[in-house]
Amino acid sequence: MTTAHDRTDAAPISADALIFARTPLRDGAALASTARFGEEVWDLSPALLQKQQRSLKLDFTTLPNR
Repeated sequence: MTTAHDRTDAAPISADALIFARTPLRDGAALASTARFGEEVWDLSPALLQKQQRSLKLDFTTLPNR
């Protein structure tokens, strides 16, 4: 069974942090133009390495406010 834990030792993530900083990218994808942690929509396409996968986005604007 999985249990959620509060992480008090983790440093906050900067809004300018690149979400793919440690991720292999598709040929031709430039790390500097990939999604940043603070953006409302993340384009995950640069990290899709299989040719049949064309695009994928996470749209955080569709989530309810806390």
